[in-house]
Amino acid sequence: MTVALVILTLLIALLLFLVFTPVTLKIDTYSQQYYLQIWGIAKCSFVWENGPIIRLRVPFYTFRINPLALRTKKKKKPKRKRKAETKKKRSFMSFKKVLKLIRSFEMKEFRLELDTGNVIGNAYLFPVFFFLNRQKAQLRINYEGSNGLVIWIENRGVRMIRAFLS
Repeated sequence: MTVALVILTLLIALLLFLVFTPVTLKIDTYSQQYYLQIWGIAKCSFVWENGPIIRLRVPFYTFRINPLALRTKKKKKPKRKRKAETKKKRSFMSFKKVLKLIRSFEMKEFRLELDTGNVIGNAYLFPVFFFLNRQKAQLRINYEGSNGLVIWIENRGVRMIRAFLS
């Protein structure tokens, strides 16, 4: 009885941990960081070391995957017979649910530094970026020839579940 209660308590604690754990996506061209992280569980990052490498870190181990070295075997698909009538499939999620799911994501940081290489094009973009800077975003036009982007998005399982169920 007590062993079952301990196991049930551990499973509930693990489920709550997974639901409230933040999931982070960060794309940073300034510091060359590109990763998707589930805090405390796994981190999948993209690095460039003599070619593209995907690094997957889980507790106590790190996997390194070279996507260019992966080979896939083609499977033969059996031929399907056509049915006389085709039924209309219902979609899994409606458009409203998809929008609610997208709105559940929290933008921690968005920074864009842009130089189009054309002085007149930069001048046209300057008022647009000025009015867009009233939001959380930090948008800059520069005339130095440098471009950069930082996107840091975070979400939690509880917010995704709430958006999906509402």
